[in-house]
Amino acid sequence: YTNLTINVQAVDTGDGDLPVSGQILVRVSPNEEYQYGEIVRLRGQLKTPPENEEFSYRDYLARQGIHAYMTKTEVTRLPGNDGSFIYKVIYSFKSDLVENTYKIFQDPEASLFSGILFGVDTGLPPKIQNAFKNTGTAHIIAISGFNIAIIAGLFFSFFKWVLKNERLGAALAVLFVFLYAFLVGGDPAVMRAAIMGSLSLFARQVGRRNAGINTLAVVALIMALFNPLTLWDVGFQLSFFATLGLILYAEPFSIITARFIERITKQENSALTNIINDNLILTLAAQVMTIPLMAYYFQRFSLISFIANPFILPVQPAVM
Repeated sequence: YTNLTINVQAVDTGDGDLPVSGQILVRVSPNEEYQYGEIVRLRGQLKTPPENEEFSYRDYLARQGIHAYMTKTEVTRLPGNDGSFIYKVIYSFKSDLVENTYKIFQDPEASLFSGILFGVDTGLPPKIQNAFKNTGTAHIIAISGFNIAIIAGLFFSFFKWVLKNERLGAALAVLFVFLYAFLVGGDPAVMRAAIMGSLSLFARQVGRRNAGINTLAVVALIMALFNPLTLWDVGFQLSFFATLGLILYAEPFSIITARFIERITKQENSALTNIINDNLILTLAAQVMTIPLMAYYFQRFSLISFIANPFILPVQPAVM
C-alpha cells in the first residue's frame, strides 16, 4: 500500500460540505501514483489511530499533526492543483533524483543509495533492512546529523571558493542546508542537525566560540516551542543523545586513547591516534548515549555495531 498525507478542506456531511482544516493519513493502493498538490475526493471510514502496550501509532502520527486516518479508501481525482510552489519544485527535483538513482544503479544498491542520500528507503528488501538493524548500522540509511555536517561543509567550501567571500558563502550554505533538509523530508532529527549546523556556521562568522552543549539545548528548546511532541520523537531523541555523547565524551575519550597509545608505543604517534580517534572513538562517544535508547525502544543491542560502525564512518563522506 501507499500512505498519503492529505490536507483536508471539507467533509461531506450528507447535507453539504463542512469546511474543516488539518491533516489525515490515507492508505491507498500502490498501483497509482499521486503528486504533491493534487486535489482528490476520498470515500472511506475515518478512524482514530490505534495504540497498544508496545507501540502507540496514535502518538506517532500526532507528532506529525495527524489525528485520524483511513485504512481503506476510494480515491477520485478532481480537476485543479493546489499546494506551495516551492514544495512542488523540491518534490519534483527529489523525484527526478530518485528516478535517476534507479537508472544508474541496480537494486538493492539503488535503494540503499536512495536511502542514504534522499531518505527514501522503502525499496530496501526486509532482509537487508533487518541486517542493518541486527548489526546496529541502520542509522546510515536514515538522514542524520553526520550527513548534514558533510553537506554543510561541502556547500560552505564550494560557495566560499566560488564567491571568494566567506560570509556570503556561509549564508548560502545555510540556505542550501535547509533546502536539503526539506528535500529529504524534514523530520525532527534532520531539522535539529540543520539548525545546529547553521548556528555553528553563524558562530564562526561572528567570531564566537561554538559551545556545543549550549547550541544543542537551544535547538531542542526552539523545536519544542514549535511542536512540544517533537521531544517524544524517537528519531529526534537518538539524534539528540548521539550529539550529546559526542559533545561530552569525544574529547575525553580521545585524550585517553592518545595517552594509551603513547604508553604502549613509547612515543607520540599522532597519525595512529588520529585514525583511531576519527573512526573508533567518535563512534563510541555517540553510541554511549544511544545504547540505552536502542535497548528500550527496540529491545535489541548489537555488539557487532562497535566493529561495523568504525568501518562505515570513513566511507560515508565519500558517498555523500
